Amino acid sequence: MLIDKKTISDLFEKGRTIKAFPLILFYMESNTHKVLFSVSKKKIKRAVDRNKIKRHLKAIYFNDLAFNQNHLSKQTIAFVYTSNKPAKHLELKTKMIKLLEAI
Repeated sequence: MLIDKKTISDLFEKGRTIKAFPLILFYMESNTHKVLFSVSKKKIKRAVDRNKIKRHLKAIYFNDLAFNQNHLSKQTIAFVYTSNKPAKHLELKTKMIKLLEAI
């Protein structure tokens, strides 16, 4: 997981962007593989819903998309959720696959 503030700011300033509604993927080359999942408090008001979306994103990334680990071994990645409404698990999975294949 990505928790270093300097790396996060570098990722959002210098990293590349790919969009597939309701997700935006920020990525850049780095020494290690780190991932960040973000859901805006302004877009999704209830913490329960924000946590549920992040839980879905983590489950999809770490469980369902484990085959991408070799391809992304030297990438720092951030998934930002941009919709105003919670999305279904299947929709998030298809969009995340689309984004990861585009890298």
